Amino acid sequence: AAELRISDRDPSLPRPFEIPLSSGKTLRLFGLVDRVDALPFDKGAYVRVVDYKTYEKTFRLADVEKGTNLQLLIYLFTLCEKQRPEFLARLGCPPNGEIRPGGMLYCVTRPPEKKRFAPPNEEEYAALMAQSATLYGVLQDDSAVLGAMKNSAEGFRPLKDGKDSSRMLLNVAQFAELREKTCGKLSSMADGLLSGDIDSRSEIGEPTGCDYCPYGAVCRKNRKTEGDSQRDETLD
Repeated sequence: AAELRISDRDPSLPRPFEIPLSSGKTLRLFGLVDRVDALPFDKGAYVRVVDYKTYEKTFRLADVEKGTNLQLLIYLFTLCEKQRPEFLARLGCPPNGEIRPGGMLYCVTRPPEKKRFAPPNEEEYAALMAQSATLYGVLQDDSAVLGAMKNSAEGFRPLKDGKDSSRMLLNVAQFAELREKTCGKLSSMADGLLSGDIDSRSEIGEPTGCDYCPYGAVCRKNRKTEGDSQRDETLD
């Protein structure tokens, strides 16, 4: 388990995710993953990405349709692309090994509330933190992956009849479909940005970027409140 940077220069690190766009350009995505776990098997390795949060954070399949909450999926599918031998070796893979998605998880941790008369030692603190951590996300419905996680996979159930859940088990075909939908959404979003279609309105009805933008003083959009409603007024 280790923090991992996506790089196009260091051969010991994973390459950036590349998605061809309708304009002929290529979308390249970089980032820094909180934690990556690898589980080698005879032909390659399963990889699992984990993002640590101190507040409630879950993933739903419906998020992909909205174009939100895609970060961990991008990281996971980046690692599963064709990678350089140096990085494959770090995962315990042969030079042409196959990398399969093992899962993507949000690990929501909160400081233990148990009162103590003395600070815990390192082992005690690790045990307390493990008890206070909750996992949400999707995992590969594979006996090797679930077996390696032991009790951590409790509460995860196979996806049935398209019923969305915050703890899901997906098979190989379902992961492939999720990858296709993710790439399609990223491609359409990038094409929209390149064409100048930049809407500050959120698709899910939450506060827009304008509410927190530090450039409001020089922007041609003026946020005004009228009663309980807000409207954008373009300045002349």
